[in-house]
Amino acid sequence: MLELHQLESAGLNRFITPCALLVERFQGIEVALDDPEEAPTTYLNRIFAGLAGVEPTEAEQTLVSALCTLPAYRYRAGAAACVWSPLEEPLRRFLERNPTVNYWRSEDPNPSPAAVDQWLQQWL
Repeated sequence: MLELHQLESAGLNRFITPCALLVERFQGIEVALDDPEEAPTTYLNRIFAGLAGVEPTEAEQTLVSALCTLPAYRYRAGAAACVWSPLEEPLRRFLERNPTVNYWRSEDPNPSPAAVDQWLQQWL
């Protein structure tokens, strides 16, 4: 479970919705991960815990950087002629539309950090 109360404690309430949305978009990706520590919930909870006592501007920069570089962005799900786009739909919806899916890992994140930053700014 995503420990959003830690964002409240750090004064980063405005990040609660985008963090919850990102985790929702990736629900189910755990089956493809090489390391359970790469799961968005696990990764973000570790980041959230590190924000305690950090100056607000630095805490926000740390969180934005973490959100833009989630390890899960390196994992893909694809079916037939389409590839899942995490910022456009939750993985669960993609799986409902595509019963046969292949997972793989790429060195190039999808979405890119710049695309995530742009997506994030529309929520802040």
